Amino acid sequence: MHYFDRLYPQNIIGAKCYFTGFDNRLLSRLSKSQREKHLVFVERKLKLQLLTNNCIIFGATQLTNETTYNFFKRNEVLLNEGLLIPALRNDKNGFDDLFGNKRIRKEVRKKRVEFYNSNIKYTANWDLIDNSKWFKQNFISELQTQNSVLRSNIKSISQPELSKLIQKIEETESLSREVIESNIKQFKLNERKSILNFRELLYHISGARVMDCESLIPQEEYIDYSLTDIEKRNTILSEYQIFNKLFLALAAESIKLKITKLDLFDYLEFEDILIIRQIIDNNNFRSHYQSFLRIIIEGFHKEKPDEILYNHQEIIRLQQILRSEFKDKIDNELDDFLAKMEKKRKLKSGLALGKGTVSIALGIASFIDPLYTLVGIVKDSPSTIVNITDLSSSKTELDRKKNYVEMRKNLLSKILDRKDFRDETILLDMVSLLSNYVSNDLKVNN
Repeated sequence: MHYFDRLYPQNIIGAKCYFTGFDNRLLSRLSKSQREKHLVFVERKLKLQLLTNNCIIFGATQLTNETTYNFFKRNEVLLNEGLLIPALRNDKNGFDDLFGNKRIRKEVRKKRVEFYNSNIKYTANWDLIDNSKWFKQNFISELQTQNSVLRSNIKSISQPELSKLIQKIEETESLSREVIESNIKQFKLNERKSILNFRELLYHISGARVMDCESLIPQEEYIDYSLTDIEKRNTILSEYQIFNKLFLALAAESIKLKITKLDLFDYLEFEDILIIRQIIDNNNFRSHYQSFLRIIIEGFHKEKPDEILYNHQEIIRLQQILRSEFKDKIDNELDDFLAKMEKKRKLKSGLALGKGTVSIALGIASFIDPLYTLVGIVKDSPSTIVNITDLSSSKTELDRKKNYVEMRKNLLSKILDRKDFRDETILLDMVSLLSNYVSNDLKVNN
């Protein structure tokens, strides 16, 4: 018997993202000390995502592991306020079904199921057949496409070996992560790693897709074209598409909320995050940002110069509104709130807090043609701020990011010089404006 409401993704109103930090496979590979560090990472990511999303969706199977259970025992508010919503397969009757083949003692299983029944307010339905079909089609397509993201990372695998792998996957009725892993054991370590990284990327994007939400994926799982690949045209993208996607990534990065003092942020409770959420809600920032995000997503389908120019002019208009009318105001209110919190924490703990910076980078939704639009999250980039919430606490890291912004700006300028863009001067001005915003937001006083 369950006590929660089952929702369809389209009925979950407002901004939402898909979170993968509790993934069972990920946690099983970590030592005790690594798991502790990972939980710090998880808490930061959740706090930041709760500021720019109404709710966060995650796979319900992740509820079965001990780490996730203990985390929610400490933070019940995330479940009983409906802030984190587990995605429960539509053929599962309740949380008890999740433990079917798990090697967990009956009394432990009963305790966890009772806790989830008592605290989880909503679940989100999803269909296995639809999700598996999409996962299989896109994985095969990526293996078959010359100069695709994945193929560019597994060049040492011969065509006969590749064809055999594709055949094995095609013969599989329902593609799973286990099937892929079992069929790549003969490859070299680097190739296996690239395939598994891409498998994780695609698997979690497929979860975000069925939930109709922005994907939040561990940054270390990303692989993509390098800027060198793009500049040398070792991609499946046209020049217009390359320009478009680099520009859209830059536009998304140009809207950030900044919270100073990273270590203070770590000391904030989730109840404090609810107060900050109210500050953001009072300024209507979230709804305006969603309009901005939607037009960026629409921009991914633009290929003609005239369409690109019109779309990007509208993006710049909304970007200016967000920065001038909302972002700066919210930044000031957050500074006031956090100054009070810092004083409170100092008095309570006697801790001397540092000056690191947390940037809430509002990312590009990856459920729209994800294999085709991930230019910008590249293997030679320094922790690129696209489609994830970004944490920047090191001046060296910030400097590397600023250099990377400049590299992309130069590449965009080169493309404009080479191609017949109408009003290319306007586009150059837009690129410079966005690059300057991103560079300024990456500044930190240490």
